[in-house]
Amino acid sequence: MLYGVVQSILLYGALVWYGALKIERYKAKMTSVQRKALIRVTSAYRTASAATLQVISGIPPINLLAEESAYTYASSCGTRKGVREAPRERTMKRWQKEWEDHGRAQWTKVLIPEVELWAETKHKKTDYYFTQFLTGHGAFKKYTEMIGKTEDGRCEECGRRDIPNHVVFECPRYENERNTMEKEVGEEITSRFVDIYLFGENRCLDVTWN
Repeated sequence: MLYGVVQSILLYGALVWYGALKIERYKAKMTSVQRKALIRVTSAYRTASAATLQVISGIPPINLLAEESAYTYASSCGTRKGVREAPRERTMKRWQKEWEDHGRAQWTKVLIPEVELWAETKHKKTDYYFTQFLTGHGAFKKYTEMIGKTEDGRCEECGRRDIPNHVVFECPRYENERNTMEKEVGEEITSRFVDIYLFGENRCLDVTWN
């Protein structure tokens, strides 16, 4: 709800000024404000990129939203539901292209390669722990080693690389939690299970962190 207020303020009068976002420094300022709000929405670590947070939250980049808002208003698309879908379809195509061209967030790209599919997933719900899994930024020794907080990126329990898929699928430290969840859902917790949970039966990925 609070993010909705932030976005409404950011997009006020977009028809007049949206073209200014073609200038990189103005776009960066708007994106910075959106990113700070999305950190709160997703409970993410502050090192997560704006592009990653936009995808995880299912909220398009603010520059694309501004252009969509201006285009919708200028073309009177708000008068009929069927016509209103055209600007959003345009936004999603451009957002997908930006996500594919984004040079970072490779782990999140493995989990969420298609932004529209994820954005339309009705049951998605992020929290402090799930967001760590989706971003790879969190209480993983490999991550804390990367940012200089720890000297060793190996798991203290078993000595393997402490990365998201190790914690979720392999680490003996969380074996009891995995067993409990497997009993509740009636299925083994593997990368295939996570893929079905995220997107349904129609897609299967080989989940690997890098």
